[in-house]
Amino acid sequence: MVEKEQRKEASTSVKTSFQEAWTTTLGSLKAARGTSAHHGGICLARDGTAILLDHRGKALWTAELGSDVRNVSIAETQEVLAVQESGSAMLIDPIGQILWKKRVFPAQVGAISRSGQFLAFITREPTVVLADRSSRPKWIYRNLLKIPSAICLAHEGEIVAFAVQDERGEGIIAISPNGKPGAAFMGLDPIVDIAISHYGQLIFALDKTGGVFCFNAQTGAGVWKTRLSSDFIGISHAEETGQTLLFAKAGGLCLLDKDGRPQWESRPANTLLAAGISSDGKSIWVATPEGLVLGLESQAHRDMTRKGFADVLPPPPAPATVIFRRHWQCELPRPEPGDSPQCRIWGGPDSVEYLLFWDAHGCLCCLNDLGEEVWNIRPGGGSLRAMALSAAADLVLLATGQGVLGLRLDGTEEFRSIDTFKAAHVFGSGSFLQLDDSGKVSFFNNANHAAHPLVFPEAILRLAGTDTQAALVGEKSLYLVSSEGKIEKNLPGVELGRFFELLPSPPSLITGNSSGEMVFYDWSGEEVYRYAQPDLGPSWVAFHPEQDAVFIGLSGSPDVVILQNRLQNRITVSVSGQTRFGIPQSQGVVIGTTLDEIILIGCDGTMFGRYPFPDRLLGVFPANTEGYFYILSEGSIGKYSFAPVAGGISASAVDNDL
Repeated sequence: MVEKEQRKEASTSVKTSFQEAWTTTLGSLKAARGTSAHHGGICLARDGTAILLDHRGKALWTAELGSDVRNVSIAETQEVLAVQESGSAMLIDPIGQILWKKRVFPAQVGAISRSGQFLAFITREPTVVLADRSSRPKWIYRNLLKIPSAICLAHEGEIVAFAVQDERGEGIIAISPNGKPGAAFMGLDPIVDIAISHYGQLIFALDKTGGVFCFNAQTGAGVWKTRLSSDFIGISHAEETGQTLLFAKAGGLCLLDKDGRPQWESRPANTLLAAGISSDGKSIWVATPEGLVLGLESQAHRDMTRKGFADVLPPPPAPATVIFRRHWQCELPRPEPGDSPQCRIWGGPDSVEYLLFWDAHGCLCCLNDLGEEVWNIRPGGGSLRAMALSAAADLVLLATGQGVLGLRLDGTEEFRSIDTFKAAHVFGSGSFLQLDDSGKVSFFNNANHAAHPLVFPEAILRLAGTDTQAALVGEKSLYLVSSEGKIEKNLPGVELGRFFELLPSPPSLITGNSSGEMVFYDWSGEEVYRYAQPDLGPSWVAFHPEQDAVFIGLSGSPDVVILQNRLQNRITVSVSGQTRFGIPQSQGVVIGTTLDEIILIGCDGTMFGRYPFPDRLLGVFPANTEGYFYILSEGSIGKYSFAPVAGGISASAVDNDL
């Protein structure tokens, strides 16, 4: 008997939303599966190539498995089980090496436990087999009338659940570790997919009519059920939050709360091949048949001012474990009086990263990510006041002392005007915004159209944005403007203009004030995170999505505050001087200080290494290759990384790749 039945009412739990955090494009896919622990996923191309992706969509390895592979499954250990049309199975280790390939039984479908220690197979006989990681059978279940349509197993293989049919109709059976039948849930419509909790206490099922069920495998009782549309074809479960994710082939995603009530829905334009939610409910992994793989990050509102963070001491000082490595560096001339070098970075359609920089000596230069010059021009007009660009629009805007210059990304001139601005933003459509010294904003549909003034109740201090939206900040409010020049949102606040920054992953805006309050907004204007650091406001903020950690550089202070949101710990790390900027890296955050030091600090407060830079630092920018970053100083621009120390090399040394 089902204890609770839930209709399609809106959930009353905390508002939940997800936004795209990363995308990867592969070839046409026939199978895909993500892990439940932010460890990426496995994709199977139609030609039989397996690609293991990490948590940000980067390919870790590829392996040619053969075009007859029909099914893949992945453990949290990043080990992969693959089944071929011939009935053979193969186990692949985390670096893409085939550990074994066998045909112990005529396998049709295979699943690997999250721990990687157990394998479950559906055979053509039909039977269900549980085997150890060497494919030695632990038990075989034979009492089947037809081949099961779905199977899953708990973290350590404690419980194996699969679809069955008997005289009572369709349903699900759970098999205990000794191979004996446990709870059975019968009288359902044909089962489409099954998910299971970490230890196997709860089983979640989706039938072909849109029924979604949660059963207790220990008591044999139903927990809840709900009925949605019949379009859904897959189900997964978030252990820590109790949420359940459904996906439809036509592109729908639906997230249910712990009681089975719809909490969030999305209708992507793409058809879907696979989708799964992480165990903490904070990320969704999606793959399409066309080869698009996406990572979605939760934007659920978290008011951390009400959380009791425990103050934790950072690890004690220890010898540096990384070396500061220079891959290439271009020297710059001494800046002209009243001018300063500037840099913008974008990714080209050829997957190459490009750097556009002004050398503060009259030259605008474009480099590729190997440090090779692509082009340079001398635009004239004196010092550069501001620079903005959009790769999608193929447009660069430069504001000089003599007016505005518009360029294509290949350096060819598009237009000149006598306007001037102190900041600008270019949309992907080619429209753009200009902010003048008085705080007034003008919208241009393109360079051939007259300026259209945007009216705000206060002077605008700063602006930034994406290809489709811009955020403008005044002293009292945050405004969102579309690429058509429409003011979409007015978000009132207090002293928002004291601090303003964009976060690329997940895409969001951060505002803050001098009293220490800090707010994250998503691009729909929803508040997703709030924290108050008493007395001191932020000078910079960096977010580490994998560790759910926020780094805050405090204005006028040598301290960096690290908020470990999952553990609810607060760590304060002190450096020499004051911190000026910071960017997230895989190990933590790279920080630049007022004493021109580059420091790598981990998410637990470990100071991995530091390097005194021989020039005045102006900015640190992330590179699209994990672990790399660009540094702009008054005398140079270059690409760098931190590498593990080997052979007793001092962490203050520079390893040249030149």
